[in-house]
Amino acid sequence: MKTILGLFDQHTNAAAAATAAHSAGVPEHKIRLIDSASPADQLVEPGPRDITMKVVRGSTLLMILIFGLFGLFAGVGSIYTFGATIGMAVVTLLVFVAIGIFCGLFLGWVMGRSDADNVVQEFREALQHGDTLLVVETEQHGKAVEATMRRHSAHWVGSTKHVNRLQTTPQLHGADYAPAAAH
Repeated sequence: MKTILGLFDQHTNAAAAATAAHSAGVPEHKIRLIDSASPADQLVEPGPRDITMKVVRGSTLLMILIFGLFGLFAGVGSIYTFGATIGMAVVTLLVFVAIGIFCGLFLGWVMGRSDADNVVQEFREALQHGDTLLVVETEQHGKAVEATMRRHSAHWVGSTKHVNRLQTTPQLHGADYAPAAAH
C-alpha cells in the first residue's frame, strides 16, 4: 500500500482534491483530511526518512575527485622528493581515493539525512501553521492522486510506503500533547 500526502494552504482545495481522488476510484475510507484541529492520534507525517541517494552519489564523487587529486600530487611528489617507486606512488593514490570514498559516503549520508529531516520539519511547521493535510492510501491510483493534488494547488506532495505518527509539539495541540512513541 502506498500513501500519498498533500499539504494545502486552503481547506477547500484539499476537500476538492479528496473528492477528486474518491471519484478516481479510491475508497472513501482510504482518504483523510487532517489539520491542526484534528485529534493528536490522527496526525501523521511522512516516513521513513529515507536518505537521498542522489546526495550520497554526488558527495562520494566529489570527495573521490578531491582526495584523488591530493593522492596524485602526493604520489608524484613522493617520487621526486623521496625517490619512491611507482608502486608506492600508486599505493599512495589508492589510499587517498579510499579515504575520499569513505569521506564522500559519510558526508552524503549526513547531508541526505539532513535533507530528509528538513522535509519533515517543514511538513510539521506547515501543519502547525494551519495547512490542511490530505492523506490518501492507494495501491493503483498513486500517480493520478499526486496529479490531482497538484491541480488543486497542493504546495507539497509526497508519497511513502507508510506514515509515522506526527511528533506533535505543545503549541500544536495544547492539552492533547502526547509525544510520539519511538519507532
